[in-house]
Amino acid sequence: MYSNLTRSAVCILILCTVFLRTVSAQEYSDSFLATLPIDIQNSDFIELAAWCRRLGLDSSGKRDALERRLYAYYDLAYVPSEKRPAKIVIQKAGLGGYEKISEDAEYISLTGEVYLEMRDEDSGEVHTITADRIIFSENNDSVTAIGNISYILDRGDVQEVFSGERLTFNVNHWGGVFFDGITEREEAIEEKNVRFRFSGKRIIRGSSEKILLEGGTITSSKKDDPYYHIRSARIWVLDEGEWVLEHPVL
Repeated sequence: MYSNLTRSAVCILILCTVFLRTVSAQEYSDSFLATLPIDIQNSDFIELAAWCRRLGLDSSGKRDALERRLYAYYDLAYVPSEKRPAKIVIQKAGLGGYEKISEDAEYISLTGEVYLEMRDEDSGEVHTITADRIIFSENNDSVTAIGNISYILDRGDVQEVFSGERLTFNVNHWGGVFFDGITEREEAIEEKNVRFRFSGKRIIRGSSEKILLEGGTITSSKKDDPYYHIRSARIWVLDEGEWVLEHPVL
């Protein structure tokens, strides 16, 4: 009997919470509205998206868009959140050490089938890296991976996969450089999704989705030794699904 009462109380509490989240802004107290920006700024991306869905709002887009919708719903002036640092989790490593090169240079070195996971708290994107060695520099917020690298960028609805022998990127804006790298992505061709493989001596990924390949090739052939490919001095892969090629050869 006590268990049934407890479950009933929990159900009532959940219903009350949902009701408080869905009534109009005018029915909230001044103290609630005054503390609301704190709640929004301290919620992570997944919590903000769920909050928007409960209110019947669009839950797509990046963190900034979700925050703006919530502020507009409660009829409050928008207060942008400070950019939240990346959350870095070391899932696996053989050896790890903290080293100091000089008074102003410090880094963390991980070796032995390293598996690192990083979450962008603003966009909800998850970056995972496996490599023989990973070096994290605290001075410039950069991560360098060396040897047998696999890097996956998971946006929820789409994934980008990179591989190569060396990678360096910044955890604040996620721009980076791959050396002797390969990346794959799908492009819509005549209403069909075709997976293309891009390789280059250097692959430069900016803070946006744009990619520059130097000494690069493109192919949709599934063979490791492709039947056909386009070779170009430089290839720009734009986020609009377009390519720009310099001196291409088929």
